Amino acid sequence: MKYCIFIAFAAIYAFSYTFAGFVVPTPPTDGYVVDEVGVLTIEQRYTLNQTITALETTTKHQIGIVFVQSLQDRSIEEASLAVARSW
Repeated sequence: MKYCIFIAFAAIYAFSYTFAGFVVPTPPTDGYVVDEVGVLTIEQRYTLNQTITALETTTKHQIGIVFVQSLQDRSIEEASLAVARSW
């Protein structure tokens, strides 16, 4: 029992460290692209979603594309891991 509590505590600690200072975007409900900045047009988002859907269907690989306003003092690696772990 003590071992399980330790693992839960360690997981909570790691989770809070990963997300501290970086707000993870909400996962998309209509595809694979989150564009909080407005970089992509509707047509570009549609094309990316169709391409990723075809890729996932044929290879079972999953890809998400996220555009955020700021990494909030996190490295790209930390931010991308935070998104991948929460989605």
